[in-house]
Amino acid sequence: MNKTIIPGRHALITSMKGGPGKSTTACILATDGRLLGHEVAVYAADAAASTSYLALQAQGLPEEDQDPLRTAVRYDIRDPEEALTFMRAMGTGAPSILHDLPGGAHGTLAGLFPEGYGTGFGELPGVAAAYGYRLTVLHMITADTAHNASVETLITEFGDAVDYVAALNRGLITRGHSIDFWQRGPARSKLLAMGGLEVELPRISGHLFPYGLRGLIDESVIADRFHRHLRHLFIEACREELEPIFPLVFKQ
Repeated sequence: MNKTIIPGRHALITSMKGGPGKSTTACILATDGRLLGHEVAVYAADAAASTSYLALQAQGLPEEDQDPLRTAVRYDIRDPEEALTFMRAMGTGAPSILHDLPGGAHGTLAGLFPEGYGTGFGELPGVAAAYGYRLTVLHMITADTAHNASVETLITEFGDAVDYVAALNRGLITRGHSIDFWQRGPARSKLLAMGGLEVELPRISGHLFPYGLRGLIDESVIADRFHRHLRHLFIEACREELEPIFPLVFKQ
């Protein structure tokens, strides 16, 4: 009797440009997943910013000793040699992998495939499958259309070979702006037609800004009891919203 093999999960948290909340989403997913008992490896692929790495790193531990399954590691995906870390991460066999990609990293990943080798970037799901993973593309959506420009491109490249999540970051939708272009546009229709899911991230209270991303994932950073309570409410709201996508992010 053949035993069904459940693939690992490799989630790419992405957008066309920086600043839409990728690192916040990566850290919240990683922290929640680990609390639920999932083995989640985290890779921050933007060595210049590394927001998720700086938030998740073990304080006082040398960078070379950071464990992606316990904290996070960082590398520069724009460097041709370091970009191979993306593939090597799947070679570790970690059940679940979260990749916090810098804006516009798709071109760099495409460059891993020599010209004339299959469909180039479109080969990525097949490579992941060879390592035993199913890809999930988690694309951040904001009021800035530049953040969202790559949704249709990714759907065209990958088709139904990956799973899709659109994460609407309400915290970056300011007065006078909206996401009507997304809600009424073709990219959303295509994503949903592919069986993709849509989630909405709550706004972060201004009271929590001084603590940075570290404060959102580590309560001990926040001394003020009111601010701790606000953090608790934010994390609970995130968990409630993100829970439906857990099966697409964590190996079940």
